[in-house]
Amino acid sequence: MTEKVMHYLKQHHMIEENDHVIAGVSGGADSVCLFLVLIKLGERMGFTVSVVHVEHGIRGEESLRDADFVKKLADAYGIDCRVYSCPVPELARQQGLSLEEAARKARYDAFRAQALKEEKRYGIESRQVKIAVAHHREDQAETMLFHLCRGSGIDGLRGMHPVRGNIIRPFLCVSRQEIEGYLKGINQDFCRDATNDSTDYSRNFIRHEIIPGMEEVNPGSVSHMAKTAEELSEIADYLEDQTQAAFIQAVKKEKEGKYFCDTKKLKNYPRVIVCRVLKMALEQAAGSSKNISREHVNALEDLAGGRVSRRISLPYRLTAERTYDGIRIFPEIKEHMQQENVFGMLHEEAAIRGEGEEIDVPGGKIRCYIWQNVKKDLNFPKNQYTKWLDYDKIKNGLLFRSRKSGDYITIDAMGHKKKLKEFFIHEKVPRDCRSRVVLAADGSHIVWAVGYRISEEYKVTADTRRILQMQWTEDKNE
Repeated sequence: MTEKVMHYLKQHHMIEENDHVIAGVSGGADSVCLFLVLIKLGERMGFTVSVVHVEHGIRGEESLRDADFVKKLADAYGIDCRVYSCPVPELARQQGLSLEEAARKARYDAFRAQALKEEKRYGIESRQVKIAVAHHREDQAETMLFHLCRGSGIDGLRGMHPVRGNIIRPFLCVSRQEIEGYLKGINQDFCRDATNDSTDYSRNFIRHEIIPGMEEVNPGSVSHMAKTAEELSEIADYLEDQTQAAFIQAVKKEKEGKYFCDTKKLKNYPRVIVCRVLKMALEQAAGSSKNISREHVNALEDLAGGRVSRRISLPYRLTAERTYDGIRIFPEIKEHMQQENVFGMLHEEAAIRGEGEEIDVPGGKIRCYIWQNVKKDLNFPKNQYTKWLDYDKIKNGLLFRSRKSGDYITIDAMGHKKKLKEFFIHEKVPRDCRSRVVLAADGSHIVWAVGYRISEEYKVTADTRRILQMQWTEDKNE
């Protein structure tokens, strides 16, 4: 078995000469065997070994006996052993985790803490610190089935990675039977955790009920699943490369943690890549992949083919909105009735004076002039930011402000009106930009949406006596 493990280590480049390996040893058969095999291989391959044991505080005196067993085992081989004690039941209550999840988190936190200490101790780049855990083939099959039940897709069915960062799993190539046979052959004792026999935990149920049933159907089931995991891992790595390339092309990180997915560019890719890109965008916006499922990705895919301005709620208090050219994912903001933001009011006396009246608005200034219409053949300005209208048709005075509920605009000579929201949708103004459009308003009637059109009702006609000219100029300093 030692030769088999050494070949697996080299195949996946798990350990190099001069590396230091921290073995996570619980005292059970798997981790004790891993410890002993690593000591032998360390002598042959030129790496050093130390031990970390995490005492979970779950099984009382039995848990303390396990810690003592591991310490004595390491001492017998002259190996440094660090014991970390962690009140897992208390952590589980505080963080809303199951005992299984809290114990796993405590173990890996301890492994990483010790790895940092070892890195400081050695302090040279050529000597990498690795964390070795004792997962074997049955654990791999258990993980694959657990993920299959949860609907995790290819990334879950690939099971555990042989190498993930500085965490290595040298025993994924061997079975539980091989491990126990090795320990029996050298007459090595190990600890037995009674909680592993309980089927109250999901993984234990898979371990004790489902996997043995599969082995009865085909004695090679676990071995076949391990090979399948390796093939799926290669497929998943390829898909990951393709997804990364598509993500760079089609997804843009915007300010304030927002992500924009260009659906036109995504149409160039097969659906499997599109779904993975959407999932990646959602995970990056969330800052986590936990609790993001296929249903959320399907919802984003459905949104991509839906109507503009449609929104969906997502995990981590995120919202996704369909825009004119894609999907925008952003943190959820509770919407309240917006209070109008008034930038200024037109004063007739100032506007009639030769220099006109200048009003400060976001992003620039609007200069207003009023004069008598003495010519009937005037050339109307065609500039998008310069507009003329009939000043005497203004009933309530002219405010320059942001939008508010009830705003509308007249769209034709027949007097048909359209809500400002509908007007913005027709003009393809993004939802998050609408509040920034400056409006010239006569009460709730929008005279001019700056940068867009004026209301038909205020247009200059042959009967117009006074013309109001409004001209927006950008503030170059903003």
